[in-house]
Amino acid sequence: MKSRVHEIALKDQKQFTRFDASKNLSVQLALLDVMEATKEGLMALV
Repeated sequence: MKSRVHEIALKDQKQFTRFDASKNLSVQLALLDVMEATKEGLMALV
């Protein structure tokens, strides 16, 4: 019984970690977009 619960908990944790990683990636991509837009805006001013 204990190993079954442990197995489920591990599976849940893997899914959560994967979700967390993809969330982090999308945040990083959004930041890159913002930086790119800022750089273009500054170039336009110069």
